[in-house]
Amino acid sequence: MYKVPIRHKRSISQELKKFVPLVNSLQARGKAATEEDTRILLNDIFHYVLGYDKYHELKTELREKGGRIDYVVKLSDGPLKNKSDRFDFVVEAKASSVDLGQAVIDQTLKYCLTTNTDYFIVTNSVKWQLHKVKSGKNAAATLVHEVIRSFALLPVSYQLFIISKSQKKRSRTSLRIRLLRLKLVILMPR
Repeated sequence: MYKVPIRHKRSISQELKKFVPLVNSLQARGKAATEEDTRILLNDIFHYVLGYDKYHELKTELREKGGRIDYVVKLSDGPLKNKSDRFDFVVEAKASSVDLGQAVIDQTLKYCLTTNTDYFIVTNSVKWQLHKVKSGKNAAATLVHEVIRSFALLPVSYQLFIISKSQKKRSRTSLRIRLLRLKLVILMPR
């Protein structure tokens, strides 16, 4: 069974607590909250909660044929580190009031197809969705994991660990296997 190391679980939980009021504030502002507000918050969540180097591993505003990609993540020590034209995943940020519907998924899928990226995350800071890209003639995105912010009810630290840098460095197991193991942990916590 998959087990999140206690220090990572504590670290994610402690750091995440700092952002709860900020996410709540964004959500309370409704349509007055913008995508830029979400992105400012995401910069710190990716760095402090998930452990990515926001100066070297996160690239913002990448311009591609299909438009402007909010974030691309390239791990400095990841499997694609020597491939300058490849990224580990794409992130599309939306305002907290925006539904992460099919239009958002299709937009991000298009970005992934132009950058030859296998995974993407769409988030409005309240909901996070991880998708796997199937390229080719029948290109599609498959939802493989979703985290909905209900900090009091779900072990969010387990769920966010799967996309943290610590997990990516720690494990050589495929993302699909890690997700299956993670779902078992969430369903049957110790």
